[in-house]
Amino acid sequence: MGLVFSGQPVTFGVIDTSSVNLMITNICSTLLSVGWTAVPYLSSGFDMTAISPQGKTVTARIYDPADPSWPDNVAIQFRSGLGAGMVHYLLAFNNSGLGVFHAYTIWANCCSLFLGMEGDSGAGYIQFPASTFPQGNRAFQGAIPWIPPGGANEVWFTAGEFDGTLDRSDCVSFRRDYFCNAYSINIDGITTRTYPDAAAALQVSALKAVKYANGGFPNGYCLVDGSPLVTDPLLLESGSIFGQLYDAALLSAPSALDDVFHVKDTVRKYSFQGFNFCGSYPGIFRADDSQFFSLLLSTGIVVADGVSNSGY
Repeated sequence: MGLVFSGQPVTFGVIDTSSVNLMITNICSTLLSVGWTAVPYLSSGFDMTAISPQGKTVTARIYDPADPSWPDNVAIQFRSGLGAGMVHYLLAFNNSGLGVFHAYTIWANCCSLFLGMEGDSGAGYIQFPASTFPQGNRAFQGAIPWIPPGGANEVWFTAGEFDGTLDRSDCVSFRRDYFCNAYSINIDGITTRTYPDAAAALQVSALKAVKYANGGFPNGYCLVDGSPLVTDPLLLESGSIFGQLYDAALLSAPSALDDVFHVKDTVRKYSFQGFNFCGSYPGIFRADDSQFFSLLLSTGIVVADGVSNSGY
């Protein structure tokens, strides 16, 4: 099928989140720069509306929840004509103890928003004591995907980390693996799931060799000569494919968080630069599935050539 590009601007960078208000402002300003529109929500946030290249719409409500259970957090919830999805909380900052941080990586296009605390994929934080590690999640993804013509009228998803405890070792999203523990999905009907079985969960279709699923193949799922494959970032839920991410690709090899690659889609004859949104930390997560792929989000830079795609 080939990769799907929006044909519209994308943005990738790091935003200051040293206060809740600053995080809200910087997220919304970034979305405005790639074509989202804004309407104030109460006094603490904005309803940001996206329109996909196929004319699908969704509104992201981004606000200060003012919830004593989630201090110093920003809340994000996708909403549309059929209702509202899960509320995802993001800890804006921590200025004490071992977990000091106040910045997030952000990537957005006309209908997608990906956020992750800078440098954090979860590893190194799960063992902190509560006294130095306030409650809050550190990743969010939400988007209207491309869908085949004639499909659903409303399609979108959100994914994040949700646990209610300080132990995040079993709470994953696309920042840390190919499936999500806590998400909402709307395919002409909104479904919200928390801790679903991985086989039925919201997934990006990572290509991996089952024979080496326990980490015996450090180069991922590659050709005989060791070169990785570039594959479509197909989205699945309950075992069925329902869409594909715009301006993204999957590389069937592991890489460090935020590493940059040049890849080539030999179907569309298009080469682009992308950074790896998903971290891989062997031995920490379930079978370390994330070591078998990198989720590449386009930086908006077209390149002369890249990793040749032999997968089509």
